[in-house]
Amino acid sequence: MRHAKHFIAALCVVVVVVGAGATVLALLVPRGFTEEHGYRFRKQALVEETQKPLTYAPEKSCLQADCHGEKAPEERAIELAGGHEQMGCQACHGPALAHVQSKGKEKAPVMPEAVAELTAVCMHCHKVRAGLPKKFGSVEDFESHRSDMGGEDEETCVDCHDPHTCEVD
Repeated sequence: MRHAKHFIAALCVVVVVVGAGATVLALLVPRGFTEEHGYRFRKQALVEETQKPLTYAPEKSCLQADCHGEKAPEERAIELAGGHEQMGCQACHGPALAHVQSKGKEKAPVMPEAVAELTAVCMHCHKVRAGLPKKFGSVEDFESHRSDMGGEDEETCVDCHDPHTCEVD
């Protein structure tokens, strides 16, 4: 009982510190933020995202026999290989909803022709970063990779790699 005063004083300090911390946190978190499943986020952001217009078309739209090629989608999908078989056309070629809805009258998204821009499309996925499996084809620096492989200054990834089959020419 001799140390009861010290114990009560320490308990009071802990309660005051925790209370002050909770108050400061409540004041710092902007209005509209919520916490669900351990994640804190702005609830209105979900509403805003659902109100954005769609820009990507269903993938089967690109592969119809009367649109891109003489082959049916099932046959054309077999051409994608080497890790790209699960990727949709628009992952590289860009959003195509307007093109599909206009039945081809609206210009289709095209791959960039400039070396830096085309390289950026490939490097979006193929840049070395933490968490990629070792077997994933990744490049630390494209310029060094191109030089190491004996490539010319204006060559891009697709000059050596077929993006649909991942085969090296």
